Amino acid sequence: MLPFYGRCVILSSRHNLIILHNGYEQAFRISIFRCVGKLCRSNRRYCAGRVSDWRHAFLIALQKDNEVKRKLIILLFTIITTLCLATALSACVEPNGDNSQQSEHSHTLEYTEQLDPTCTTSGHSEYWHCVECDTYFTDSKGQSSVEPDELEIPQLGHRLVTQSAKAPTCTKADWESYSYCLRCDYKTSYQEIPPLGHDYIQHEAKIASCTEGGWDAYQTCSRCDYTTFKEVAPVRHNYTDGKCQMCGKLQPTEELTYSLSSNELYYSVSGINSTTVKNIVIDSTFNGLPVNEIAAHSFSECDFIESIIIPDSILSIGDYAFSHCDSLTSIEIPDSVTQIGAGAFYDCSSLKSIALPNGITKLEQVLFDNCISLTDIIIPDGVKSIEWQAFYNCSSLTSINIPNSVTAIGSFAFSNCHSLNRIYF
Repeated sequence: MLPFYGRCVILSSRHNLIILHNGYEQAFRISIFRCVGKLCRSNRRYCAGRVSDWRHAFLIALQKDNEVKRKLIILLFTIITTLCLATALSACVEPNGDNSQQSEHSHTLEYTEQLDPTCTTSGHSEYWHCVECDTYFTDSKGQSSVEPDELEIPQLGHRLVTQSAKAPTCTKADWESYSYCLRCDYKTSYQEIPPLGHDYIQHEAKIASCTEGGWDAYQTCSRCDYTTFKEVAPVRHNYTDGKCQMCGKLQPTEELTYSLSSNELYYSVSGINSTTVKNIVIDSTFNGLPVNEIAAHSFSECDFIESIIIPDSILSIGDYAFSHCDSLTSIEIPDSVTQIGAGAFYDCSSLKSIALPNGITKLEQVLFDNCISLTDIIIPDGVKSIEWQAFYNCSSLTSINIPNSVTAIGSFAFSNCHSLNRIYF
């Protein structure tokens, strides 16, 4: 018995091969080895091929008829047999009784790193592969063999998340409901919805006047805040003979002077740069800001003024603002005024009547002191006190109605009112 290549057992069997040639009988006993059992995968063909090649070459050589060639045949037999046995002995198993011992095979291993699976493709674990025996191992020493399909890592499959639909707007596109994978860029039936476009509504123009602004014709959208609205500022007043021909507003006195408040939020009337203007009209705005105040002493001793018209932007009148205006006969105070300072009309000797605004709560001291022509005055409900000498020396005042709201009257409030004969409480 002889060892042969692979993990198999080779049994020897002697056969007599008789070859007759040119009348000479040559007998050679040739040892032919037949492989029996399970040959290894990588060397099955090698072993069988070597035996077949040997037999073929030997039989052809025996057809020669001379002694030299016969010797060459024997030499060829010897060489081929030696090579075949040497190759086989390098890696085959030698029987030992009924059992056999396997000599250690030196694997030629190639390493392949792990390939991670994706959503749509499978991967595999790391492995080592012997290129000679075509065996796969899970370790670098070639001790733990494994079938190739055991190395496979199945594909992951998509991890889908559903994205709710989002309605488009007039100017922005959005999408219908769809799903997408958290691991890759896969999307299912993503469908964009184009913008809706504006749904226009037409609006007519409004012509601006001298008292209020207007606008040009414009469009709005019924679905969003789109608009082409553009405001038109009020037009300038068309004054003729001191009065606007469009709205009837009196022309403001241009000679008035104004001062900006400390917080720069409004203007105060501070005086007048003329001694000839008889009828004063105070404007409600100046340099784009409201006129909220008539400053203290602003018209004091302006004895040329006969009338004053105060706009409803005025909130307060300062102390002695119109004192000693000897020619002042009438004044219009709007209900926007809530405070009138002390002596505001002191010594307005020509003032005959006045209607106080409903917003005031106190008649300050010497407010109408020495208004000797004052015959008629209305004190509004809401006034709580009449201060010291408020109507002192109003010698023409014949009657006065004091509302129930008054709880205090100061000393000399009606002193020297010689014509006063009726007081109503």
